[in-house]
Amino acid sequence: MDGPGVAAARADASDRAVKREQFQRVAAIFERAIGLEGPERAAMVRQACGDDDALRDEVESLLAQHRPGEPGQLEAVHRTTLDDPVTSPTPAPEFIGRYQVRRIIAAGAMGTVYEAVQDQPHRVVALKTLRRGLSSPTMLRRFRHEAEFLGRLQHPNIAQIYDAATHDEGAGAQPYFAMEYVEGRTLTEHARAERLGVRERLELLVKISDAVSYAHGRGVIHRDLKPDNILVDEHGEPRILDFGIARATDADLRMTTMETGVGVLVGTLPYMSPEQVSGDGETEPRSYVYALGVMLYELLAGRLPHDLRGKSIPEATRIIREDEPSSLGSLNRTFRGDLETIVAKASEKDAARRYQSAADLAGDLRHYLRNEPIVARPASSFYQLRKLSRRNPALVGTVALSFLLLVAGILGTRWQLQATRDEVAKFKELNEFVMATFAMLSPASPVDPLEPPSADGSLPAAETLLVDAAHRLETTFERWPETRAELHLSLGLTFWGIGRFDDARRQLEHAVRIRKQHLGADNVGTYEARMWLCQFRIRTGEPVSEPTQEAIDIADGLQRLPTAPLPDVLKARLIACNGQLVSGDAEAAMRGVRDVLATAREELPGDRLVFAAERQLAFAYTVAGLHTEAEALLRPALERARRQLDAHDTHRRGLALRLAVSLNHQQRHEEALGLAQEAEDLGRIHAMPALTQTDIRATNALARSLNGLGRTDEAEDVLRKRAAECREHLGDHRYTIWAISQVGWVLRQQKRGKESVE
Repeated sequence: MDGPGVAAARADASDRAVKREQFQRVAAIFERAIGLEGPERAAMVRQACGDDDALRDEVESLLAQHRPGEPGQLEAVHRTTLDDPVTSPTPAPEFIGRYQVRRIIAAGAMGTVYEAVQDQPHRVVALKTLRRGLSSPTMLRRFRHEAEFLGRLQHPNIAQIYDAATHDEGAGAQPYFAMEYVEGRTLTEHARAERLGVRERLELLVKISDAVSYAHGRGVIHRDLKPDNILVDEHGEPRILDFGIARATDADLRMTTMETGVGVLVGTLPYMSPEQVSGDGETEPRSYVYALGVMLYELLAGRLPHDLRGKSIPEATRIIREDEPSSLGSLNRTFRGDLETIVAKASEKDAARRYQSAADLAGDLRHYLRNEPIVARPASSFYQLRKLSRRNPALVGTVALSFLLLVAGILGTRWQLQATRDEVAKFKELNEFVMATFAMLSPASPVDPLEPPSADGSLPAAETLLVDAAHRLETTFERWPETRAELHLSLGLTFWGIGRFDDARRQLEHAVRIRKQHLGADNVGTYEARMWLCQFRIRTGEPVSEPTQEAIDIADGLQRLPTAPLPDVLKARLIACNGQLVSGDAEAAMRGVRDVLATAREELPGDRLVFAAERQLAFAYTVAGLHTEAEALLRPALERARRQLDAHDTHRRGLALRLAVSLNHQQRHEEALGLAQEAEDLGRIHAMPALTQTDIRATNALARSLNGLGRTDEAEDVLRKRAAECREHLGDHRYTIWAISQVGWVLRQQKRGKESVE
């Protein structure tokens, strides 16, 4: 027969088992309910809970407190379910201590935050109280130490703590502390509402990382870093709030925080590191570098790395520990390279391979923003050259080098630290391919790469390098078809840029054929290659009905794929709209582009795709003669582009050019002149020969502005110079004919139509 101690232990174990079962039932219903809304949710909860009023109350309480995107709040409920049921927050009292309460700001499983007014000094504060029922000696001890830790922090991006005390209304001491009240939106809400660009989002993360590093240096870890705990104030400054589960890293204070030790989760699941969700050891600053990495991913991609909605806690924990998220570059090609590398390093599952501190992460983000080599990967010669080309484009000016930099990017993304022998062999062959092409760019004496080839051929023409690379590609990379396809695609786009349309089409068709054969027709990579070929066919004067329909089919196919990046789907829609516009159906094109633009602004704020859609919609307005509508769209878009995009970005130039054209149509030539000159100057920043349609269009817009202002001699001069550049670099090319025809136009404006354009 069991003694009293054994019986009590068994009773306790039985009680805890019942509570765990209760939690599992609550969690199961809650996780189903958060995917529903309105009457559908209410009906599901009623049916699932049946006559169990206590169960229904628990679930409805959780739903009332639920914030979308924070499934991790269940971990706190799990802990309290095993000790004391979570109850709804009591109504706001009139006073807490010497603070007059205005309203409840937020209530959660751990406590309530109020907006209140302090008398002396007179100011608005945020008061945080610990939820009644959780005020165990352990929790009270942690709350007191939290105030002590926060008192150490004086940083412009951390909300300051003013006071800490306890308040008793007859139900026992309830601790609270008063902190700086920050008016603003959460980090992700601010980025979405202000439609921040990539640079602005990164600058916010740099400031947040600096603040986290500052706190870590003073022995304080936030322990629940997430966008909802970061507000951005009216001046655009991020402020980290709620160090409510901060933990001292000082050795002499660790004994006071054991309640958050082994086996207990503290934080919000989507932002918790693998070692945190395991609950099997000490966490330290690198765990919160992971949280910064998740926030960086979310800011750029517009989604979390892992979709944990509707997942049980064990399953969510397994996903965080074991599953690799989609790479940032696979969601948006513009993030491939340095940004993708920074995010991947910050959110490494192995803490030893992460940035070792928030300061290291901030440092690499600053390197990226300054177009400097980042620390997160070895600075190979190709990598340094790519960075050099962005910081000093005048030093890397030939089209061939542009292609080689694309190849170097492929090389960099293919190389892994733990490469297999097969990967090593592929790396070597790719390296030899690039070096063989670079060898043609190594004359015995220094040559200015911006100058045309010398008579003795000391520097090969760009086209010679590209044609040679295309020939060699026919017999290389047979073991690695995907690498070969990517090189064909890069070559095709480069040939397109210099007006070698036959070569461009041949290379793009090679890329499509190889990807269909090795990846299958219903694959994101195959759709991508087909998309570029469609766009090429539409923009180079081919009959548009077939490629337009193909672009629609591509968009539909991508939309059916669960792994297809949204930007690719929208790009395919834009290509189809472009085909409709070229075929003369401006109304259908405008409807389609408006839909794409609305989706991009909502789902991909700050993405370059927004600028692309705005440019195309403005073009459609211009074709339809809606010039004031085009201007209204373009002016704010160009202002954003000037703030968010580098000078070498094609969208920034394209928006300036499109607005100049719109103003010329309205006979507002003085305004148009400045914008056309901006587009012309931005083209020179690329340090490329006069090869593209955009170059000629920019010159045409400038000439029309000058002609409209009566400065016909200047208009003729800029057009003749452009025609001479085209003749020199392109010979008898369609772009050259187009440029010469513009000289004929200005001569006709001067009643000199019979004169030779030569």
